[in-house]
Amino acid sequence: GMLGRVAGAIGDAGGTISAVDLVEVGERLVRDVTVDATDADHWDAILAAIRMGATALDILFSARR
Repeated sequence: GMLGRVAGAIGDAGGTISAVDLVEVGERLVRDVTVDATDADHWDAILAAIRMGATALDILFSARR
């Protein structure tokens, strides 16, 4: 499913998933996925990989810390 594609894209880009939380169930299923990246460029590469691998996905928020 979609979570598997997202997880695969994150892993292929060298990211590490540290948490997955189910936020909302209804017309849409909303998950909060926390991903560790080494730096801002790595984070951008992870986001690009997610967008390429999961075309039906809406990324509602992304933050760099």
